[in-house]
Amino acid sequence: MKTTLKRLTALLMVSVMSIAMTGTAFAYDPSVTVDIAPSGSSLKFSAMVKTDAPNNFVDTIYLSTESINEDTGEVISAWDGSKSGQNNLGSGYTLSRPIATAYSKWAYGEISYIPDVPGDGYSNTVETYYQNKRSVNRNLIAKRDAAIADSFDIDLSGYRILNPPEREYFEKDLLETRKQVNVRGGDTVPITYINPEGSMVYVIKQDAYGMNYMYKFISSGDGWMLDSSDQVQGIKMDPSNQAESLRLRNTEEVEETLQ
Repeated sequence: MKTTLKRLTALLMVSVMSIAMTGTAFAYDPSVTVDIAPSGSSLKFSAMVKTDAPNNFVDTIYLSTESINEDTGEVISAWDGSKSGQNNLGSGYTLSRPIATAYSKWAYGEISYIPDVPGDGYSNTVETYYQNKRSVNRNLIAKRDAAIADSFDIDLSGYRILNPPEREYFEKDLLETRKQVNVRGGDTVPITYINPEGSMVYVIKQDAYGMNYMYKFISSGDGWMLDSSDQVQGIKMDPSNQAESLRLRNTEEVEETLQ
């Protein structure tokens, strides 16, 4: 079946930016709307998938799992879950056949919207930007992330950092590693280190309690496989906001308990 994409629009407003994709690649009319609203020094995400398709024909969306505070380089909120067979999906759910990815580069407020419909669907890339302020703490964040990596007995010589929204990150399917490290409120933004051969990555983060986490992934024919993981007690470093991080984590844990 030949794809007949009717419309792809991107709208940038002062306070709220929306990107909408509609199409008739199938026998129904799916649409994806992503809203990104600035709030202080952070960007907040929400998403909705709507379609007139039967429940078992709903297309899927993967939305950024993180809303980042650029001044501290910490995660404000994180979504991790999956749903299927619904005509309407709420914020941040991951399903099996992604048609879109929205991501924020915390230091610059860059939003990438990357549709990818498999098979005979539509495939293209559209990028829109909301220019949030540059973080005055950028160097402090880099120093803190390096200290987290140094807390583990691993040799990162020759490795380079590769994170969203760099196109190569998605081309190498590294989003699959990000989804396996259980990002939660109060965590530092996970940093991905990839070796020169592109066959091994380390993903490293620190949680709200100062615990450092390391995840090692190996590339295989089936994608990125978790090879090993480790955790050590670290030290909260500037520009982390310890009180705010713990509030975020504690609020999240209370919500989980009530579910």
